[in-house]
Amino acid sequence: MPAPEPVFCFLIRRLENNRTILLPFHFSFYAELFVQGTKETPELFSYVSQGPFLTAADFEAL
Repeated sequence: MPAPEPVFCFLIRRLENNRTILLPFHFSFYAELFVQGTKETPELFSYVSQGPFLTAADFEAL
C-alpha cells in the first residue's frame, strides 16, 4: 500500500477499531480496482453525476 498522501490541509491516516478499517482512497493505487469492480454494475452510478467510468484515466480525471 502506498504511503499516506496529504489530503486537504492535513495527513489522513488509517483509522480502525475491532470491526472496521477506514483507509484513505488513493486514486493512483485504487483507481483501476474501482473501475474494474464497478464495470459490471453501471446502475451504481444512477444517482451520481459522474460515471460509470471506462478506464482508470477517466476516473482519475475528475
